[in-house]
Amino acid sequence: RLSRARRSAILKALAEPRRFELLQRIAKAKCPLGCADALAALSISPATLSHHVKELEAAGLVRS
Repeated sequence: RLSRARRSAILKALAEPRRFELLQRIAKAKCPLGCADALAALSISPATLSHHVKELEAAGLVRS
């Protein structure tokens, strides 16, 4: 069972459409999704990708 804080962190992380799309791509990848692949697929800057990964990691949804 997830705590209210954990549930809130997950929902906040997934509320951003690009972050949700990034998580979907990570989940569908047959191997770890590389930064170059993510950048090309999402058309975002490296700084934005880093921010999104950090938010997903903070929510406990990915490990980098």
